[in-house]
Amino acid sequence: MSETKSSTDEKGISNPSGQENDHDDDAPSASVDSISQITSIDSSAADTQSSLEVKAFVPNPETSSATRRKSSWFGRLSTRTDSFFTTHEEIPPSIALNLIDEDIARDHGDWFGGTGFQRCLTRDKTDVESTLGPLDLPPGELKPDLLNEQPSSLLPPPVRRKSTIATMTQETARKLGFWDEEFQKWRMVMVFSFLKNYVIIILGFTIALSIYWGSFYNRSNYYHRLKFAVILGEDNSSNIPPVLSSTVEALINNVPQLHQYGTFSIVNYTTINAKAAQHNRNITEQVVWEMQHHKYWAIFYIKPNATLNWYTALASATPMDISTSLMSLYISTGNDYNAYNNVVRSIIMAFFSIWYSFVSKSNLTFNMASMLNSTQTETVIENAPGLLTTVPSFELIDLHPVIKQVYQGPLQLGLIYLVTFTFFQYLFSKEIQAFTAQRLKGVQYMIARVAISQAAYVVIGLSYTLLNRAFGINYNHAFGRAGFLVVWGLASLTCSAVGSVVELFGVIAVTFNPAFVGFVLLGNVVVNLTPVVSPPIICNAFYRYGYAMPIYASYKLMLMVYFNTNRSDMGLYIGILCAWVAVTNSLAPFILRYVSKVASRKQAEANKT
Repeated sequence: MSETKSSTDEKGISNPSGQENDHDDDAPSASVDSISQITSIDSSAADTQSSLEVKAFVPNPETSSATRRKSSWFGRLSTRTDSFFTTHEEIPPSIALNLIDEDIARDHGDWFGGTGFQRCLTRDKTDVESTLGPLDLPPGELKPDLLNEQPSSLLPPPVRRKSTIATMTQETARKLGFWDEEFQKWRMVMVFSFLKNYVIIILGFTIALSIYWGSFYNRSNYYHRLKFAVILGEDNSSNIPPVLSSTVEALINNVPQLHQYGTFSIVNYTTINAKAAQHNRNITEQVVWEMQHHKYWAIFYIKPNATLNWYTALASATPMDISTSLMSLYISTGNDYNAYNNVVRSIIMAFFSIWYSFVSKSNLTFNMASMLNSTQTETVIENAPGLLTTVPSFELIDLHPVIKQVYQGPLQLGLIYLVTFTFFQYLFSKEIQAFTAQRLKGVQYMIARVAISQAAYVVIGLSYTLLNRAFGINYNHAFGRAGFLVVWGLASLTCSAVGSVVELFGVIAVTFNPAFVGFVLLGNVVVNLTPVVSPPIICNAFYRYGYAMPIYASYKLMLMVYFNTNRSDMGLYIGILCAWVAVTNSLAPFILRYVSKVASRKQAEANKT
């Protein structure tokens, strides 16, 4: 009996007769998939009743380690090679157990998750817990007569493995098809998410672009707000009637088409002479003063004694360029560069077209020729025919011309870049501000925050000024050599005014939805740029907000520095910029406190879930 036990312990088989098991592995009696427990039969010659004891089988590490490292598809062969199977004939039918399925044993032997990984890729939905076999359980005593009746009461509770490479790989590698039933709820989530995003994007771009494009909508309906002056500088003191002034006055009064382009006011000689005498100026000086102070967008000026000078040239047959010597047109492009290029110049061209058409149908040349006798007429035709064939026109005088086209950069796109650069300053300084917020107290943090931002705006303003200077923009027209410092200061102040707004709205946007940060940039660009490109005076009343915008104020200030225009409103525009800086920085503590509360509330809700 001892020999039998030793044979059983060493080889893991039950053979009472002590003979070797020569059963073929492929025999029908050995068709069970795998066996993890075998019985050990201890018989006594004195006992008529046989007592059977079933113990859990603990595999020999030397023989099982190699099997467990085999590839999964060799599981069957390796298991049968390293284990000796017993047949049902060798064990009484009452205790012949089929406790382990072969596939389960195979998976159990794959400790490194290879089988699990393959199962994930093949979309096998086998529960990992179902793969636990008796080898996973601690050894214990099993009573054969109670196995079929109460297996759960005899078997120890299985030890659940919290995580293995196989389970983790299965969770991460398992994928579904888009139209799978299990993916249905996620399809609905995706659809609603896309719809929400598209609605937000469409609304954001619709609002932003409507503000900009709306400034061009029906612009001609507001041209009547543009004021133009027609100053008649001729008096009736001479014997020659002011035929030229009368013709221009008739044009203004009798051509309704002209008033579609603006409001043309006639200023007679008596009125303009009284204004000039009040300020110790002559009529021409008064006209220039009116234009420089932007009282009108353009002034059509009939010079004093214009008709008399024309008649004198006709009578003496002296050649004279009547196209520029009798009347003048005063404009000031430097007062509003974008407005003149986009609107005013087109109106002036329309006025000239109407004037030429009106003069050709009028009796202006005939009335002038009727003042001459036949001899004078023949002399004029022979010596100076241009006095009768040339249509009198206006000499264009630009008091503040913009000669270099390079000025379009800082006066148009350059202003957009200022807004954009301040936005980038906000993005790049977020880490620094977060660092100071964690380590500084409230008041000191706010001071540090403002100081960091203002220092960045000074640097951005300097780079903007140097870039303009590198492209040949002259700063010396208005302030001499100090012009560079003036432009630098104005650019820095503009960045501070715009950047403070960007920071506040950026913080709010990030708190509720970081995707809204893009709308903050777009909104600031559109709201600030629209009144610069489209003068509010020729837009809907809604666009009068532009007069209070920091970019519009900066635009006006830059015009004063670049083109030496009237600086009477310089204090007003600087005050607008300073007001933006003061208001936004004063609101910053309250905005940050509100944002902090919202973030804390969201964090608390997230922790609960």
